[in-house]
Amino acid sequence: MTYSKSNRQIARNTAFLYTRMLVMFFVGLYTSRIVLRELGVVDYGLQYVVNSLLGLFTFIQGSLSTSASRFLSFAIGRGDRQILNLTFSMIQNIHFIFAAVVFLFAETAGLWYFFEKMVIPEERFSACLVVYQLAIISSIYAILVVPYNALIVAEERMGAFAFLSIFSVVSKLLIALSLCLTPVDKLITVAVLTFLLSLVTRSLYIAYCRRHFEESRYIKVWDLQLFREMFVFSGWSMCSYTRLVIEQASNLLINLFFGPTINAARAIANTVQQNLYGFVLNFQVALNPQIVKSFAQEDKHRVYVLTSMSQKISFSLLALILLPLLVNLRFVLDLWLVDVPDYTEPLLTIIAIHSIFTAISNPFGVIAEAANQLRKWNMIIMPYYLLLLPVAYLLLKMGGTVLQLFLLILAFELVGFLIKLRIVHQISGLSIRKEMRLYADVLVSVVCAFLFGYALTQLALPEVLGFFCKGLLSLLYSCVWILFFFLNQTERSHVIKQMKSKFIRR
Repeated sequence: MTYSKSNRQIARNTAFLYTRMLVMFFVGLYTSRIVLRELGVVDYGLQYVVNSLLGLFTFIQGSLSTSASRFLSFAIGRGDRQILNLTFSMIQNIHFIFAAVVFLFAETAGLWYFFEKMVIPEERFSACLVVYQLAIISSIYAILVVPYNALIVAEERMGAFAFLSIFSVVSKLLIALSLCLTPVDKLITVAVLTFLLSLVTRSLYIAYCRRHFEESRYIKVWDLQLFREMFVFSGWSMCSYTRLVIEQASNLLINLFFGPTINAARAIANTVQQNLYGFVLNFQVALNPQIVKSFAQEDKHRVYVLTSMSQKISFSLLALILLPLLVNLRFVLDLWLVDVPDYTEPLLTIIAIHSIFTAISNPFGVIAEAANQLRKWNMIIMPYYLLLLPVAYLLLKMGGTVLQLFLLILAFELVGFLIKLRIVHQISGLSIRKEMRLYADVLVSVVCAFLFGYALTQLALPEVLGFFCKGLLSLLYSCVWILFFFLNQTERSHVIKQMKSKFIRR
């Protein structure tokens, strides 16, 4: 595949994913508003923290999806459909094993923590137990469907991926609307309906793959050498998702020290983070298979070009979205939610900065996976992030606040970027000097954006007029800053050329 053709493929897939994201963004935010209003702050927080408990065991799903996509992309790159079918079947074998492990831990260690440690009002205990058990079944099925999701991504069929995702989010909106009518316990109702939706949606992924990809037919096969390679890779890839463990564990710490009301604020902040970060993630999902395939073809220059593109576009997208949001955050929250939980506004601000540095470091993990160096990567990264848990616990035990907890997590992420950069440099020769320049540019950009944003918040304007004026000024500021400070001369010239070709008639 030529560079021009692969670039068109990236653009087409990104367009599909952004169409999906726009629908999911607006529908998802409105759905959250309805669910929070109908459940109330306490039940909303309880639903979130119960799912966080299960998330300690099911974070493995993300690592399995990453590993599956990697092996399938390599098999597709080799052009041998028989090897692809063998690879797909072996991936399914591994997922059966992991699903059994998750079920075992969720029904033993998970239940112990649920009964002994979680802060749940007595009258809501039974409802939360129903939520937990249904979430276990749904998660097991989700793990078993991972090979099909990964095959769609590896084949770069992002149109189908977008359609199925839109179907899911619209169905969640219908579930939220049904809460306004149900006469029974609303927390149990949303758990049951979400469980049924999960089964239907994931079954559609299976049906699509079996209809369009012959290699998705499972065959009884057992290749011990391939199994060992994939099992080890999946195990080390699982370690790459240590940050998800930190996120879920932090939710449990919040519940333990502050109760479900603060969990509700964290849930709202996480909803906004996921919807906004999805704009970046969708671009990276479209780009990552190209990075893996370029590594498989030993085209390192292409890998470095794609990595730089991923980082700069990811930051630019987040900057264009986050600054207008943050300068109008109080107005947006009051407009969006009926009852805004305490601490929502400062948590969102901290999480927004965290998302930026997470986004620009994501390509490092893709390079490590493509280079088959996950063991070296995770031998350093996993212990570093796990160190955060005892430090966070001691902070809260000594009387630390929830804001101090998230500032601690942010500090770990900033240092983590530097550690990852050093590892990737050793693995692939990625330029430390260029990456440090990017890191410095991002830091300066964030500081200047906050100073500009603070100045805008001091403007005494009517709410609606202030929302539009502050939003437009911050958007203009972000465009000028990115174009004339963040991008280099070559990139700036390319952007200006593209803008002229689009908006100026010759």
